[in-house]
Amino acid sequence: MQKKLFITLLLILAFAMQMHAQDIYRLNYKSPDPQNIETYEAFFSLTASGAGIVRVKPASDRSQTVEMEFQESYAIDKEGNPDLNYVVYEGKNPKVLTGNKSTNITPITFWFKKNADNFYDPWAVSRVNEITAPAENNFLSVAFIKTQDMSKNRDLVSLFFADTSAYYQNLFGPRSRGGTLTAEEKKNTRIFLIVVASTKDTSLQPNCLLDARKVINFFKELSYDVLGLPVRNLYIDSVFGDKYSRASVETAINKIKPAKTDLVIFYYSGHGFHDKKKEEKIFPFFDLRDPTKTKFRKDLETQTMN
Repeated sequence: MQKKLFITLLLILAFAMQMHAQDIYRLNYKSPDPQNIETYEAFFSLTASGAGIVRVKPASDRSQTVEMEFQESYAIDKEGNPDLNYVVYEGKNPKVLTGNKSTNITPITFWFKKNADNFYDPWAVSRVNEITAPAENNFLSVAFIKTQDMSKNRDLVSLFFADTSAYYQNLFGPRSRGGTLTAEEKKNTRIFLIVVASTKDTSLQPNCLLDARKVINFFKELSYDVLGLPVRNLYIDSVFGDKYSRASVETAINKIKPAKTDLVIFYYSGHGFHDKKKEEKIFPFFDLRDPTKTKFRKDLETQTMN
């Protein structure tokens, strides 16, 4: 049963990563090029890691589908400093999926603006060479679609994805038992999540804090909404801020007592390095020295972990 449960959980985790850790938007906008009067419809899919894809169709030719990749980053103000009022998603590696393959594709950037609740909403579209936020919201319409409601949006998915694609099949294809746990498995399965983030290192902010929040939210959704585990079966320990140290990490690790049917996730966001003198250490060392104090080389032996 343990092996079967482990395989089932891996399948659910893979499905959840693709389908549940997403922000999905249906966007309509005018071309940011003033010489182009075309309007576009976009399927914007953002994962918890800040990466994602956008698929775009021009209103004048629905047979044409273009896809671009993007990675979340912060805007830059006029002084060259991070502007935390905006996050940007710059389109990269554009490719024509359907329609005229010789179409000249101009990548675009999607801008999201912080709202009163400190969340980011779609704000504008610009050309990729524009580094400051547009002055006005230039979307024609914006619709946020909850991941749990995607199965109710067959028409939208069909517009951007072939019915033979993995994305479409995950939503509307045949169902196997891989998406559920038995009542006994739910009762006996626990998830231990240890999140370590260097949130006081000014050279890494605000990314480390955002990373930590995203991974915690993701595993809450996975545990409760996807796996259906009881609240008590998800154990979260975070090592942030003043707690950030090797001693705190070791304490967090030693506190957990997982069984064979449990899952343990260790997540780290901060500086790391390789030590050429220790070639047997194939994974990076975590730098757990206090980022607010002078970092001494002698502390590499006592304040880092591999």
